[in-house]
Amino acid sequence: MKTKKLNRVFLEEVLKQRIEQIYSQQLKQEPKEIKVYFSEQNIIVIIEGIVTKTEIFLQENSQHFLAKQVRSVLNRFIKSELKILIEEAMKVTVVDLLFKAKVDTDRLGAIVIFDIESNSVV
Repeated sequence: MKTKKLNRVFLEEVLKQRIEQIYSQQLKQEPKEIKVYFSEQNIIVIIEGIVTKTEIFLQENSQHFLAKQVRSVLNRFIKSELKILIEEAMKVTVVDLLFKAKVDTDRLGAIVIFDIESNSVV
């Protein structure tokens, strides 16, 4: 049981670091906080500080429709990257990913549901 807990603590750190890398390298953005919660067959990820400078600029200049389009593209990108990251880091197959980002709260939430394979690390 202790080994399982250590694995989860290690995986939590790996996931946080890799999510941070995605934001910093691909979006030139530093999230304020990343939280990762595990249960038996899912992970909950909460990322705060997701709104980009481009989105802020568009909102401030009354380009709300364009800002929504930018967010939509970013959401598809982050959702795809998150799925790949979890499958690779945890050696699982993601079967569903529930995903919501809200510009007004500057927060993103994801529930990742996966099948545990025989070679998984959880």
